[in-house]
Parts: sequence; structure tokens; C-alpha cells
Amino acid sequence: MPKKPNKEELLSLAEAAEYCVYDAATLRKLAWEGVLKARKFGNSWVTTLADIEAYESQKDPRGRRPKKDRT
Repeated sequence: MPKKPNKEELLSLAEAAEYCVYDAATLRKLAWEGVLKARKFGNSWVTTLADIEAYESQKDPRGRRPKKDRT
């Protein structure tokens, strides 16, 4: 397995999926819904491991996703 990237390094969602419990399709859906902080470059979404960890820390203990911040 390759070395784990820096938490602030931009990764494609497919790359990020290799280092977390979510698959790329789930990460893409979370990014599209705005609950996972991610950026879109052309057709590709990118995020950081720090953003995924922040999403996981906001999750309800019952496994529910956090609500989108509407501010």
C-alpha cells in the first residue's frame, strides 16, 4: 500500500476512498450534496483527508449524516 498522503494534500475522490471507509461514489454524493467539503475542477472532485475526518466527526452517533450548512 502506498504511503498515506498529508492530511492537507488534495486527492481525487477515488484516491481518497483508498484511505477511508467510504467508496468514491459515496464521497461524490456527499460532495455534491454539500455535506463533505470538496472542490470541483472540471469534471473531477477533489478533497483532503482532513475534510473527510471533519465530516466523520460531525456525523451523528446513530450514523446519520450531518445536515448541510445553509448559511
